[in-house]
Amino acid sequence: MVEIRPYNADSEEGEALRLWEAALGEVWPIARAAFRLRTNDPRCAAPGNSLGAWSRDRMVGFVSAQCPAAGDASGRPAGILVLLVDPEHRRKGLGRRLHDAALAWLWERGARCASLGVAGYTYFWPGVSTSLPGAWEFARALGWEETGRTFDLVADLDESRTPDWVCQRPLEHGVIVAPASAADAVAILAFEARHFPYWLAYYEERARHGPWSDVFVAKAPDGELVGTSYVVDARREWERDDLTPWCGRLDPSLGGVGPLGVAEDWQGRGIGLALAAAVTDELRHRGLRQSFVGYTWLSEWYGRLGYLMWEEYRQSTREL
Repeated sequence: MVEIRPYNADSEEGEALRLWEAALGEVWPIARAAFRLRTNDPRCAAPGNSLGAWSRDRMVGFVSAQCPAAGDASGRPAGILVLLVDPEHRRKGLGRRLHDAALAWLWERGARCASLGVAGYTYFWPGVSTSLPGAWEFARALGWEETGRTFDLVADLDESRTPDWVCQRPLEHGVIVAPASAADAVAILAFEARHFPYWLAYYEERARHGPWSDVFVAKAPDGELVGTSYVVDARREWERDDLTPWCGRLDPSLGGVGPLGVAEDWQGRGIGLALAAAVTDELRHRGLRQSFVGYTWLSEWYGRLGYLMWEEYRQSTREL
């Protein structure tokens, strides 16, 4: 007899991590802090968002879902972050029970559409990893259909270099890309709220931790802010697990390109690529050896800066 009940992070996290190790540990080793950040995010976590399946005193299944709070205008999706079943308990209907319970919880929270992988403010994977073919077969059996592909990318900073033309092109339009200062703080947050509300929370986190010089901004000739990105330095503990939960599979000397966006009226002028290059060059200047870009569709675009595909994911969204 397997009982499904709400997950208690305080007392059951050890069992959840043991289950993760049994189900995925060889391919996707996870650190405790990274697991906790994604399954217990206070901005989205609510009673019942994670469920454990128990056989006597052993957790044999786990599912975690997230649904943005009512009134959240960021456009963040609701969905299932992760679903695990102990190898010894697979093909017995337990995965379907956990899946259906998670979707029922999302419906009760007001969600009418759900995604696999990406949900709320955090994610483990931006979809279903193609390195786990059995996971996609399971998702298809439950009625999910592929709606697109997305990628995680990595650049070897010792080998790659920024072509000169990348930095020159925005200058042809009078646009300057440079590190921000504290004087830019209000404009940066207003820019994200107006153009990229999905990313506003990440820049608010920057505001709490600083420094603002880690943010790179693109400014038009009149001083208007038209684009942003920021440096992620995984040597700082608060950034490491937020960059990617898979630091254990990457170079210990790791950095990354934070959320990057250019105002719609200014797109097509090389500004975005110059921002990505400025962040990448800053990581290289700091002596980091590897740069990570997560959850992007622009593999060829970043490829101009030396980024290569690290992992590929199937995305899927469905009506509830």
